[in-house]
Amino acid sequence: MNAKIRDALVPGLIVLAWAAIYSFKGISTALTFGLSMVAAYVLYLLTNYRRMPDPARVLPLYLVALCIQCLHLLEEFVTRFYVRFPAEIYHSTPFTAEEFITSQMVLFGLLILGALALYRGWKIPMVFVWFFVIMLQFVNAVQHPLYAIMRGGYFPGLFTSFPGWILGPILFKRLWEVRGYASSRG
Repeated sequence: MNAKIRDALVPGLIVLAWAAIYSFKGISTALTFGLSMVAAYVLYLLTNYRRMPDPARVLPLYLVALCIQCLHLLEEFVTRFYVRFPAEIYHSTPFTAEEFITSQMVLFGLLILGALALYRGWKIPMVFVWFFVIMLQFVNAVQHPLYAIMRGGYFPGLFTSFPGWILGPILFKRLWEVRGYASSRG
């Protein structure tokens, strides 16, 4: 298979599988994870499908954001986000603790694969890097404070969502800037 076709097709298939898996659980994950992954794919096609970013500009910040995301997972788990988010926001069936942790461990594995993609210049896993920026930086940064306002007080994940307001735009800019470069990696 031609590398250009492979680099466009495989991430697209990943996005379809991702959307199907997360849509199966319900509207709460279909709207957040599913739509964020579709946006990640579009951004991947506009950027890293053509050119890879400079790892020195993106990877250190990505790893810092990933560490903060680990703390975010801890905050969400301890405060039972997996129960409150589906039930209180979407009036749907809560996740079990096992479902939540399993999905998060798979997600973290894919985000680590994204870090390797940045380091090694692998194009296809860059869709996970973009997902991390869109969903876990931007969407989390907006949705957790919004849910706290909607519920009239603290909502699980609130405190560790705030770094996304800073890290999200910086990571986005550094991934997006490859559109202006004439040379290409990978």
